[in-house]
Amino acid sequence: MKRLIVVVVIGLALGLGGAWAQTYDIQKPVAKYGNLNQNWIPAPLGASACGPTAAVNSYVYLERQYPGIYGRKLVPDNIIPNGLYDPPELVAVAQTLALPQYMNTQVAAPGANTGTFDDMFIYGKYQYIEDFAPGTTVYSAQLMSTWQWPGNPVVRPPGPLPPIGKPDWVQENTIPTWQFLYDELVACEDVEILIVDAAWGHFLTLTSFSWTDGNGNGVIDVAENATIDYIDPATGAWVPATQIKQDALGGVIWVNYPDAPNARLVMAVAESPRVIPEPAGLGLIAISLLAVRKRRR
Repeated sequence: MKRLIVVVVIGLALGLGGAWAQTYDIQKPVAKYGNLNQNWIPAPLGASACGPTAAVNSYVYLERQYPGIYGRKLVPDNIIPNGLYDPPELVAVAQTLALPQYMNTQVAAPGANTGTFDDMFIYGKYQYIEDFAPGTTVYSAQLMSTWQWPGNPVVRPPGPLPPIGKPDWVQENTIPTWQFLYDELVACEDVEILIVDAAWGHFLTLTSFSWTDGNGNGVIDVAENATIDYIDPATGAWVPATQIKQDALGGVIWVNYPDAPNARLVMAVAESPRVIPEPAGLGLIAISLLAVRKRRR
């Protein structure tokens, strides 16, 4: 899959070391994402369904961005068949994703945390796409924990463990990097992240990344005011300009989420079509050139 990586070089040499400030700025079209609010999902699932909700909002993006590949395969238009993404259809997909064969979202499970575990989110999102649009998609993920990690002490029953071994596109025991987030967004991929703070965790559908590395050290310093935008499943709304930072090169990315100002970014997963359709204009040019060649012959 071809990727277009955009780096804007400001061109200011800093100090004797000659470090260059670089700007990394990518904003996806927010209107292409879904706006499902997890609280629209009937209780008791809704309160624990940030994972399935974030995935549904990203599926809407994939369908709108690549209609020739996904159509309405991921969010079927069959409950209210009017071509729109109506709440009942979005809710139905989230409820399906929460099932044991996908994300196995836990609702008040005895002796376990509620919600969706990180590896189960990755597995469930992948398996759903493969069930409803098989062979269309490539995946990549960075996961701070270990695949099929039961916890220490055990915090989840065996059922929520992914039923497959770690896919080769999942980098486990890996701190998600800013480069991964930026590159995947630039490549028009669908990106979700998981942030955690103590026993709390929340999935978000990422829509932008903006940072100027003023001193060229590769670290998101606090003074550089780097930000991300996202669709928050807690409200279904787009949230702009949430500050992020790092403490060291290759270190954890900290997210200033309203309910958790020091949340750690511990997982990132991205999907895109296996073959990116070429822009319509390029196709027309190719057809025109072929016609000219035929006439010359």
